[in-house]
Amino acid sequence: MKRFLFFILLLSGLRVVAQNPVVDSLENQLQKKITAAERVSILSELCWQYRQINQAKGLRYGNEAVRLARESGDKKGLSKSLNDLSILYMDKTQFDTAILLLNQALAIRIQLKDSVGEAAIYNKLGIIYQNQLNLKEALTHALKALDLYEALKMDPNIQTTMNNIGVIHYNLRNLDKSLAIHSQLMELRSKSGNQYGMGQTMLNMGNVYVAKGDTLKGMSYYEKAASLFRKLDKKEELATVLNNLGTYHNQRMEFNQARQNLEESLAIRRMLNNPKDISTVLALLGELNSLTKNYKQAKNNLKEALTISKQFELPQERLLYQKLALLYARLNNADSVYYYYSQYDLINNKLYEDNIKTQVAELQTKYDTEKKENQITLLQQENELKESRIQRNQLLVSLLIIAIAALVVFGFLWRNRLVLKQKVELESTKAILRESQLQAVISSQEEERKRFAQDLHDGMGQLISAVKLNLSKEYVEKNALNHAVEVLNEMNAEIRNIAFNLMPQVLINGGLEEALSELAYRVNNTGKVEISVSAFDLEEAMEPERKVALYRVCQEWINNVIKYSGCTKMDVQLVQHADELVITIEDDGHGFDAGVLASSTGNGWRNINSRLTLVHGQIEIDSSPARQGTTVTISVPVLALASAA
Repeated sequence: MKRFLFFILLLSGLRVVAQNPVVDSLENQLQKKITAAERVSILSELCWQYRQINQAKGLRYGNEAVRLARESGDKKGLSKSLNDLSILYMDKTQFDTAILLLNQALAIRIQLKDSVGEAAIYNKLGIIYQNQLNLKEALTHALKALDLYEALKMDPNIQTTMNNIGVIHYNLRNLDKSLAIHSQLMELRSKSGNQYGMGQTMLNMGNVYVAKGDTLKGMSYYEKAASLFRKLDKKEELATVLNNLGTYHNQRMEFNQARQNLEESLAIRRMLNNPKDISTVLALLGELNSLTKNYKQAKNNLKEALTISKQFELPQERLLYQKLALLYARLNNADSVYYYYSQYDLINNKLYEDNIKTQVAELQTKYDTEKKENQITLLQQENELKESRIQRNQLLVSLLIIAIAALVVFGFLWRNRLVLKQKVELESTKAILRESQLQAVISSQEEERKRFAQDLHDGMGQLISAVKLNLSKEYVEKNALNHAVEVLNEMNAEIRNIAFNLMPQVLINGGLEEALSELAYRVNNTGKVEISVSAFDLEEAMEPERKVALYRVCQEWINNVIKYSGCTKMDVQLVQHADELVITIEDDGHGFDAGVLASSTGNGWRNINSRLTLVHGQIEIDSSPARQGTTVTISVPVLALASAA
């Protein structure tokens, strides 16, 4: 099986491993008094810096950064810490955990509308899926990254991502597609003068042509890449091309050319002092010398490679034991064959055990992460519920105080009016009596609310304005003046809110559409729910009782939807037909069993039915617990409305 090296950007924005002074400086900063966001940033950076120095420490710092970012609500810091921690897990080949963390970081960057960060994560996910040989997922994520980079017009990132996509198509054996992408990329890099990138593309195109069977063209691209890397003095990249050339010549039994390429590559690797690359080239030379029956040199090459691999715990140690066993088999040295195959089996068994442990560790990490997420979500929900209860209690207390005040001031008048009304209606039918009582109750409530609202709006507003004018005199101290003006402004705003809740002035002076639009505006200002109001052919002149009844029905339903459905959007539509007025209210909240309302004893539902009875209206509810969203249709005959007036 042919093995050729590709150039592929493993991580966007790859950073150099930190030296101890950098790490020490970061750790010293943690001892100072800094903000939570600064601490998250430093912990995340330490996670990155320790990834190739001490992975255990890197994990500890990374997990601490994630925990602190969650507790402090630092979304930007949480995204960065999840990203850096995922790369450490990728280095440990714990790909499932890395994918889990990156997907969490991706969700945050989408929420923050960070398109550049979103594209970078798609690239990382694509690379992880390549390592897992899940090439379809790798291609999907690389294409998402490319779409974002093209929209952002980030040419260097576009070229890098196109290179990755070309390599993925090569691995999928879509050779023509891979060649087309690399050819397009060559034009882009040539136009931008990116000679280093052109060398990368030449190497990858050489691999594609060799895979297609056009070895002469493939070798031509290898030679062009080697020439360009020599010119640019890119030693590591040149050594990569020489490895490919040596591998190719070795497989064609062109041993002299293969030896020349591999020895030059080895010299470069030794100069760069990269143990893994040195071990790889020595293994290739060992195979070459074994094929040419230069067994002594083959043993020297393979044993040196094995020594380096054991010293630096490189993954090729297992294969080197196998190669040495095969070499000694050719030499008929049974003892050495047995020894090296035994070592090969030991490592195989250890790798199997380590793989099991890694899978268990990944599952545990995934479980712990999801458990923490669930705990945080539950805590947030409990806090929101407590806050909601406090607000509800405060509202109830305020309403109770207002109700008591109204009863004290108007109690006797209410009692006398009710007695007189009952005497007049004694000879009426039960249905007429029930309707008349209901009309009297509702009319009285609305009249008192209207009067109370008018008093607050005009009387208290004028009083507050007068106090503000008096305090704003020339000899008043500045601090006292500013404080008084601020308090009075708050009192004025609070009184206007109370007045709106009791009886919106816009409903009295304007119409139903204006009042509902004002209600929607106040709800929208909370930032929790977005309400839109639209009206078609609505009567300009509508009787006060009609406006009030329909407004209170809509207000009651909207309040209940906000309180119980968890919706984020709501549409209110009013359509005036020739014979009826139709009001439709739609929301995207949780559905419910509409049949439950029929047996409900709550005041809200009872008030809605009472007011609709007054105007001979009907209400239909379209909802189900099995789906999102609820639609309510309220229809009121025009004749009934007129008669109600």
